[in-house]
Amino acid sequence: MEKLNEDFIINLSNNKGEPLWMKNFRLNSYKKFLELDNPSFGPKINIDFDNLVYHKGLFAPPSCSWENVDKKVILPILGLNMAMYSRRTLLKFYSDTFKTEYTDVAILKNDAVEFLAKENEYGTVLFYNKYFNLIPELEHINDDKILMYYIDPNGLTSKDVIAILKGKKIDYDNKFYENKTVYKVGDLK
Repeated sequence: MEKLNEDFIINLSNNKGEPLWMKNFRLNSYKKFLELDNPSFGPKINIDFDNLVYHKGLFAPPSCSWENVDKKVILPILGLNMAMYSRRTLLKFYSDTFKTEYTDVAILKNDAVEFLAKENEYGTVLFYNKYFNLIPELEHINDDKILMYYIDPNGLTSKDVIAILKGKKIDYDNKFYENKTVYKVGDLK
């Protein structure tokens, strides 16, 4: 473990290809840090600054490989992806605020995405409003790693599920499994 000192800071800045002003900013910040005392209020803080990791460096992103799974998992294979849960009753709030008729199920959408909102007394759940379907991928999955397969029947009848399991084609989108996605409620105007 490398100790935090001026050489470490200079090497870090050089390795990151930072401009001179950033390197100087880091060095000046370090000098100010050395002048500080630990807070005298609250519990006594005794930190060994020589045993902290100050920069992790470049590392490989985590692998999403079945080989790295060491416990059996419950694998959702068909359903709607839950995008967000709120303990607030968002649809009720909208209805009260804008004086509209309240409904506990609604579609929220903009140009890029569409969500199915479902609400009860405990809160609101937003689902990406297109089914994911991993059934075609099952032949490539090691069953030894699976505790159980899960089908979320939201919006599906039992006849629909059986037909899909038997090969009925449905329109689906697996982007929540294949891509990192982040949506903000404010984007859904």
